[in-house]
Amino acid sequence: MAFRNITRKPLRNLFIIPSLIVIGIIFIAWLMTPFVARHYLQEYFQSQGESASLQHLRVHFFPPRVTIKNLTVTKEKQDTLILKELDLGINLSPLLSGTIRVSHAKIDGLTLSVKQQKNDWIIAGINLDQYQSKAAKEQTSNVPKTEKNSTPWTIEVPQFSFVNSHITLSRQPDASAPIQQDTVSINKLSINDLVGKGMDWQGSVQLNTNINTAKIDLASQFHYTPTKGQASLTIQDTLLPLQAFTHFIPAPYQTGKGDLSLQGTLTASLKKNNGTTSYQLNDSSLTASLKALDLPLPEQGHASLAASTLALSNLSASYDSQNNISTKGNLNIQLSGLTTKLKDKQSATVAKLSVNTPFNVAQHDQVLTANTPKANIDLQKLTLSLSSLALTNEQSTLALSQLQLSKSPTDSLQLSVKSQLDSHNLSAEQADIKTHYDTLSLTNTSSFSQIQNSDIKVNNNDINLTLSGLTAQQKNKADVSLGQMHIAANTLNVDLANHQKPHLIGTDINLMTQAFDAKLSDTKRAASWHRASLSHVNLNQHANDFDVSLNKLNIQKLIVSEPLTSKTSQPASPALATIDDVAIDQIHANQDGVRIKQIDTKGVKGNLLLDSKKRIENLVFVDTNDQKVPSEKAKPINAPKQQDIVTKKQDSNKASTDSTFKAPYYVILDAYNMTGKSSLYIQDKSIDPALNRTLTIEKFAIRNLNTKDKKQKATLDFKARNDKYSTISGDVAIFPLANKLTMSSHLVVSQAELPPYSPYIANVLGYQIDSGQLNLDLKLTSKEGVINGTSHIVLKQFDLGGAYQSSSVIKTGVIPLNIAVGVLKNGDGNIDLNIPLSGNIDNPQFGWGDFLVLPIKKALFKASSNYLLQTFVPYANVISIAQFAGEQLLKIRVEPLKFKAKQTDLSADQDTFLKQLTDLMKDKKDSELRACGVASYQDLGLEKPPVTISNAARQAANAIATKRANSLKDYLVSQKISSSRIFICAPEVDLSRGSKPRIDLNF
Repeated sequence: MAFRNITRKPLRNLFIIPSLIVIGIIFIAWLMTPFVARHYLQEYFQSQGESASLQHLRVHFFPPRVTIKNLTVTKEKQDTLILKELDLGINLSPLLSGTIRVSHAKIDGLTLSVKQQKNDWIIAGINLDQYQSKAAKEQTSNVPKTEKNSTPWTIEVPQFSFVNSHITLSRQPDASAPIQQDTVSINKLSINDLVGKGMDWQGSVQLNTNINTAKIDLASQFHYTPTKGQASLTIQDTLLPLQAFTHFIPAPYQTGKGDLSLQGTLTASLKKNNGTTSYQLNDSSLTASLKALDLPLPEQGHASLAASTLALSNLSASYDSQNNISTKGNLNIQLSGLTTKLKDKQSATVAKLSVNTPFNVAQHDQVLTANTPKANIDLQKLTLSLSSLALTNEQSTLALSQLQLSKSPTDSLQLSVKSQLDSHNLSAEQADIKTHYDTLSLTNTSSFSQIQNSDIKVNNNDINLTLSGLTAQQKNKADVSLGQMHIAANTLNVDLANHQKPHLIGTDINLMTQAFDAKLSDTKRAASWHRASLSHVNLNQHANDFDVSLNKLNIQKLIVSEPLTSKTSQPASPALATIDDVAIDQIHANQDGVRIKQIDTKGVKGNLLLDSKKRIENLVFVDTNDQKVPSEKAKPINAPKQQDIVTKKQDSNKASTDSTFKAPYYVILDAYNMTGKSSLYIQDKSIDPALNRTLTIEKFAIRNLNTKDKKQKATLDFKARNDKYSTISGDVAIFPLANKLTMSSHLVVSQAELPPYSPYIANVLGYQIDSGQLNLDLKLTSKEGVINGTSHIVLKQFDLGGAYQSSSVIKTGVIPLNIAVGVLKNGDGNIDLNIPLSGNIDNPQFGWGDFLVLPIKKALFKASSNYLLQTFVPYANVISIAQFAGEQLLKIRVEPLKFKAKQTDLSADQDTFLKQLTDLMKDKKDSELRACGVASYQDLGLEKPPVTISNAARQAANAIATKRANSLKDYLVSQKISSSRIFICAPEVDLSRGSKPRIDLNF
């Protein structure tokens, strides 16, 4: 027993004494550690040229824990580091199992100065360059050895907080550059439940920080392993003013202002499987808002924005290492108060813009697809002012649905979409042209396909376009307005194959327009209509070849060429043409010609107004001063005929030398009808008196007009009325494609009053028409340009007036035809003539006006001349009757009384002439004679006519001429002819070659 006690005490002492020594050493170390640490800490900062003060430092060994309070580092009286509190501790027991568990982790009140000067980084006054060079050497000499089969430690941080801290960052990349300074304030950085081992980590993080004036509030949870990972990020109350990042924004944008705010939730994950890594984003949302943006732009530009929002919701996306991508979600953009100003006073403003669309985009095996069931874009109050364009738009809305897009690895592209566009009050101005519309609505189902960047196809189905209130104005020139237009089409497709010219196909196109008005100026209306429509149009066009067919074209209340008054826009004079209704049925046209089944016009009113120079006053397309006065005879038209086509076929082997030839564009019209109250008003101020006549058209019809078939005969049937009683009717059958004129016609004119048309006829006849009524039955045929026919004319109460001052001038000594025409009248005072007609249009002198009127004149002259020849035979020495100029003129001439040179008295060789003259005046008791003495150069003793004579010679010659006239008057008076019937003219001197001494006589 005693032995046991003796042996136990030494053993107990052997255990206790070392333990006490160890405890003593630890106690002494615990007591000395703060002082030693403070000493070395201060010594280190002194080596860096700084001073450090530490109010509290405590080190615990069981469990290990370090607490530092109120550490301050100063350099040159500037605080470079302030630490209010640092608390760090770990648990010992988990170390035995390979786990580092942090029991305490807290940083509070850290203020840190970070500077960048050129390539040097200075943190808390310590230049890190001294450590970077040493670290580089150690890395080359001491390469760490990796242990095989080493087990990574587990790190556990239940809670770490980093609060109330500030980091000041100043940068000066160049000594000449100003210092840029930023402040990062960490209000709270909290890490909770952080557990990590090797590449397996999980935990949660919460950050609330300020960068300058920016506020960032983030929260995240994550779990990452080598094969998969998950993370979520919550963004809330994050505000990023542009002013907070001035140093990071390039010029000139760095002086901009604006507040960007972010809010949202992002959930991401990754997976690794069989060497493939995939990333996913699920159930995420993000909203970015920008307010009060004021941003300078290059070249003194400027942009401002009241507010805008971009929101992504229900967002999911995936990506893998095989470049397979997919993303879908909803996109919403709201923008208001956008103003942009560019150089040269260019600007753009948008009051409001909104975009709302779900989207689904994917790429798999290099095939890209995108689709959205519905998308809406709304634009309000757009104003655009550029150097070449000014545009305003009150509102435009675009709705897209069933949008699908796909692109293959070979760059083949396919797109299909159904769209609806609505736009209100759009105005545009470019150069001197202004356009505007009130509303526009367009719906369409479209598809687009492109194969390997070559073949392109665009298909449009179910097209509906409505446009109202359209106007287009050219400054001081044209002005076009359209009240409403509606276009509906079944299909409209465009095919571009191998970069060739487009192939356009359209089916069942219908067009309707209302209230169309086109003005060339304020005083000139080119055309207008109340309503026009095209129905069931089908077209096919490729390069220069096209084929168009339509069921019907209808135009109501058509006006063509109408002068206006500038102030009231009311008609200043009648329009050239107005038509109540135009209906064209079944049109088929191609590049070679057009075929029309029927044209019906109702209520056609034409107004032809000619001014004093025969210019059309109400033709607004050509300025009046630029109009050419029509020539007396129309030039022949050298239009291509059927023989040209035949010749072309025969010379096909020579096509290379005549490649410009093209067969004439043919026209086939089965029927044309003019119905309703139709008329033609003619006003001609070029004649005196002016003509004012209205021709009422009772019937006008064309059948089988065909310029393609040489054997096809066209017919014209018409009937018109002038005033109540005068009528004109006729029918014509013509072969339009004949090489030369081939036709048959019948024209009937009844009770046509001639005096109003006297100026036109007088130019050919040479006489005015004082009175008369025309009844005409004209039958005319032409075969290969040779014209034959008969004209039965009855002229009632037909009287000719004075000579017309025209090319048919009645010279001195000619008795007017109107004196002799009266002999042709029958007992009722009428003239009845049957006139044969013949001619050839190939004759250069041929003219239709002369052809139709000259035979009448010819008949009158022939009948009159027969009578006059019989009447004046007893006085043949005094009176001569001649027809000349192709029997187009009849002259009844009084021959002059001839004298010998210097003779003034009557002689015996003049007795026969004097006797017949005396008998004629006695027989025609109402006649009066004018005697004009004429002296010749022979009376002056000259053999040749001089260029001029002296005044004395002229006086002598006038005296001789006067004596001759007085000798004749004395003789006639001696023969008991009253002196009051004889008139003496002023003497005349005739110096022309071959002139004879004489007395010119005229009744």
